[in-house]
Amino acid sequence: MATAEHVAAGWVNLAERLTTVLPMVLGALRVGVLDLARVRVLAEATAVLDDDLAADVAGRLVAGAGQAPWEGPSPRAWRARIERAVVRADADAAARRARRERAARQVSAWP
Repeated sequence: MATAEHVAAGWVNLAERLTTVLPMVLGALRVGVLDLARVRVLAEATAVLDDDLAADVAGRLVAGAGQAPWEGPSPRAWRARIERAVVRADADAAARRARRERAARQVSAWP
């Protein structure tokens, strides 16, 4: 079974991030505190932070995740919790990202 190159690159990126920046998240996955979907959301959302800050934010989130995925927040609540934590961790950078994203918005119309 072949895997598309971009899919494989995504898995490699996730593996590198978990082993170098977020080892506590990898440990939580290993023992079943988090499932793969929650781990991916956490790794992707904290990628905008510097590594030390990302590790700190992830550590606090994992500590409040419960003992198993079904005991913790729902996937939607988990994503919202992560987004709030990332913004709180570096509010100035979040504001810059929001301004940059607003500036990049555009509407196109064709006859």
